Amino acid sequence: MALTKARTITLVVAVATLTSNTLSSILFHQLPDDPYHLASNFGFYLHFANILSVFGFIGALRQHALSISIFANYLLLDTILCAIPRFLILTLLNDLSPTICESPTQDTPASPLHNPPFTPPSSSSLPLPLFSTP
Repeated sequence: MALTKARTITLVVAVATLTSNTLSSILFHQLPDDPYHLASNFGFYLHFANILSVFGFIGALRQHALSISIFANYLLLDTILCAIPRFLILTLLNDLSPTICESPTQDTPASPLHNPPFTPPSSSSLPLPLFSTP
C-alpha cells in the first residue's frame, strides 16, 4: 500500500511539473525578445526541466529508482535555485511597500479610488449661456 501511495504522489508531482513547465515555456516564447535574451534562456531551462519531469513520470510508471532519483534531485535543485530570486523579490517589495501603499497626502491629487462623491452643480453656479435663444 505504501509503495502505491508513493508511486501515485510521484506521478502527480511529475505530471504537475511537466504541465507547469510546458505552459510556462509556451508563454515565455510569446514574450518579446530583450537584449539579455532572458525569455529564450528561461525557455531553454524549462525544456530541460520538461525532460527531467519525463524522467520522473517514466520512473514512477516503471518503478525505476534511478529515474525517480534524477527527478527528485532536479526538484531539490530547482527549489533552491528558485528560492534565491523569490527572496530577492520579496525583499525588494518589502522595501518598496511604503511607497506603493502610501495614502495620498493633501498636496497630491486624490486617486480615482478616493475621490469625493459627485454632487451636481446648483443652478446658481452654472455659467450663463453665450447665445440666447429666441
